[in-house]
Amino acid sequence: MNKYFPRFVMGLVLLVSLVAIATCRKEPTPVQVGYKSVGGHLNLDVKVTDLKESKSYVLSLNGKVGQDGNDSLKHFGVYGPQGVYDFDTVSTDQQGNLLYQGGVALPDGKYDVTFLIKDKDADYKPIIVRDHWRFEITN
Repeated sequence: MNKYFPRFVMGLVLLVSLVAIATCRKEPTPVQVGYKSVGGHLNLDVKVTDLKESKSYVLSLNGKVGQDGNDSLKHFGVYGPQGVYDFDTVSTDQQGNLLYQGGVALPDGKYDVTFLIKDKDADYKPIIVRDHWRFEITN
Protein backbone atom coordinates (compact mmCIF):
# COMPACT_ATOMS: atom_id res chain seq x y z
CA MET A 1 0.00 0.00 0.00
CA ASN A 2 1.22 3.46 -0.87
CA LYS A 3 2.55 5.30 2.21
CA TYR A 4 0.65 8.46 1.16
CA PHE A 5 -2.72 6.73 0.89
CA PRO A 6 -3.74 7.20 4.59
CA ARG A 7 -2.93 10.93 4.34
CA PHE A 8 -4.96 11.17 1.15
CA VAL A 9 -7.94 9.48 2.81
CA MET A 10 -7.72 11.75 5.87
CA GLY A 11 -7.50 14.80 3.61
CA LEU A 12 -10.52 13.63 1.67
CA VAL A 13 -12.50 13.06 4.90
CA LEU A 14 -11.56 16.57 6.08
CA LEU A 15 -12.61 18.09 2.75
CA VAL A 16 -15.96 16.29 2.79
CA SER A 17 -16.54 17.42 6.40
CA LEU A 18 -15.79 21.05 5.53
CA VAL A 19 -18.14 20.92 2.54
CA ALA A 20 -20.87 19.44 4.74
CA ILE A 21 -20.43 22.21 7.32
CA ALA A 22 -20.45 24.89 4.64
CA THR A 23 -23.58 23.38 3.10
CA CYS A 24 -25.27 23.24 6.50
CA ARG A 25 -24.58 26.92 7.16
CA LYS A 26 -25.48 28.20 3.72
CA GLU A 27 -28.54 30.42 3.74
CA PRO A 28 -30.04 30.52 0.26
CA THR A 29 -33.14 32.43 1.34
CA PRO A 30 -33.82 35.88 2.79
CA VAL A 31 -34.18 35.44 6.56
CA GLN A 32 -35.55 37.78 9.22
CA VAL A 33 -35.45 36.61 12.82
CA GLY A 34 -36.36 38.73 15.81
CA TYR A 35 -36.48 37.64 19.41
CA LYS A 36 -36.85 39.04 22.91
CA SER A 37 -37.33 37.68 26.39
CA VAL A 38 -40.65 38.52 28.04
CA GLY A 39 -42.04 37.03 31.27
CA GLY A 40 -40.49 33.57 31.19
CA HIS A 41 -40.79 33.20 27.43
CA LEU A 42 -38.60 33.76 24.41
CA ASN A 43 -40.85 35.51 21.89
CA LEU A 44 -39.91 34.85 18.28
CA ASP A 45 -40.80 36.49 14.99
CA VAL A 46 -39.40 34.47 12.06
CA LYS A 47 -39.87 35.23 8.35
CA VAL A 48 -38.17 33.22 5.61
CA THR A 49 -38.94 33.39 1.89
CA ASP A 50 -38.09 31.26 -1.14
CA LEU A 51 -38.25 27.89 0.59
CA LYS A 52 -39.99 24.87 -0.91
CA GLU A 53 -43.76 25.32 -0.92
CA SER A 54 -46.04 23.38 1.46
CA LYS A 55 -43.08 21.79 3.29
CA SER A 56 -42.53 21.19 7.03
CA TYR A 57 -39.59 22.65 8.95
CA VAL A 58 -38.62 22.28 12.61
CA LEU A 59 -37.64 25.27 14.75
CA SER A 60 -34.96 24.46 17.30
CA LEU A 61 -32.74 25.94 20.00
CA ASN A 62 -29.43 24.13 20.51
CA GLY A 63 -27.02 24.63 23.37
CA LYS A 64 -23.27 24.29 23.31
CA VAL A 65 -21.12 22.60 25.92
CA GLY A 66 -19.82 25.14 28.43
CA GLN A 67 -22.16 27.93 27.32
CA ASP A 68 -25.10 29.43 29.17
CA GLY A 69 -28.38 27.59 28.74
CA ASN A 70 -27.02 24.24 27.55
CA ASP A 71 -27.96 22.43 30.77
CA SER A 72 -31.43 24.05 30.77
CA LEU A 73 -32.09 22.84 27.23
CA LYS A 74 -31.13 19.28 28.23
CA HIS A 75 -34.51 19.08 30.00
CA PHE A 76 -36.13 19.02 26.54
CA GLY A 77 -33.71 16.71 24.73
CA VAL A 78 -30.06 15.94 24.08
CA TYR A 79 -27.85 15.36 21.08
CA GLY A 80 -24.58 14.11 22.48
CA PRO A 81 -23.49 16.64 25.12
CA GLN A 82 -25.71 19.39 23.68
CA GLY A 83 -29.11 20.39 24.95
CA VAL A 84 -31.66 20.52 22.13
CA TYR A 85 -35.18 21.93 22.09
CA ASP A 86 -37.16 21.27 18.89
CA PHE A 87 -39.99 23.53 19.98
CA ASP A 88 -42.27 23.71 16.96
CA THR A 89 -42.97 22.45 13.46
CA VAL A 90 -44.00 25.02 10.86
CA SER A 91 -45.11 24.56 7.26
CA THR A 92 -44.46 26.92 4.41
CA ASP A 93 -47.32 28.32 2.38
CA GLN A 94 -47.89 27.69 -1.34
CA GLN A 95 -45.36 30.42 -2.21
CA GLY A 96 -42.61 28.94 -0.02
CA ASN A 97 -42.89 31.52 2.78
CA LEU A 98 -42.36 30.50 6.38
CA LEU A 99 -43.92 32.79 8.99
CA TYR A 100 -43.77 32.10 12.72
CA GLN A 101 -44.73 34.23 15.69
CA GLY A 102 -44.81 32.58 19.06
CA GLY A 103 -43.43 32.23 22.52
CA VAL A 104 -41.20 29.47 23.82
CA ALA A 105 -41.38 28.78 27.55
CA LEU A 106 -37.91 28.22 29.00
CA PRO A 107 -36.47 27.77 32.50
CA ASP A 108 -35.08 30.89 34.16
CA GLY A 109 -31.45 31.67 33.42
CA LYS A 110 -28.98 33.08 30.93
CA TYR A 111 -28.72 31.58 27.47
CA ASP A 112 -26.14 31.61 24.68
CA VAL A 113 -27.69 29.25 22.14
CA THR A 114 -28.02 28.56 18.44
CA PHE A 115 -31.32 28.93 16.58
CA LEU A 116 -31.89 26.47 13.74
CA ILE A 117 -34.50 25.84 11.10
CA LYS A 118 -34.27 22.16 10.15
CA ASP A 119 -35.68 20.29 7.17
CA LYS A 120 -38.01 17.69 8.68
CA ASP A 121 -37.99 15.55 5.52
CA ALA A 122 -34.18 15.53 5.18
CA ASP A 123 -33.27 13.91 8.50
CA TYR A 124 -33.55 17.27 10.31
CA LYS A 125 -30.67 18.82 8.37
CA PRO A 126 -30.25 22.49 9.38
CA ILE A 127 -30.93 24.86 6.51
CA ILE A 128 -30.64 28.07 8.53
CA VAL A 129 -28.36 28.64 11.51
CA ARG A 130 -28.10 31.68 13.79
CA ASP A 131 -25.29 31.39 16.37
CA HIS A 132 -24.87 33.14 19.70
CA TRP A 133 -28.33 34.19 20.65
CA ARG A 134 -27.75 35.73 24.06
CA PHE A 135 -30.71 36.42 26.30
CA GLU A 136 -31.97 35.94 29.84
CA ILE A 137 -35.26 34.39 30.94
CA THR A 138 -36.79 35.64 34.18
CA ASN A 139 -40.29 35.14 35.56
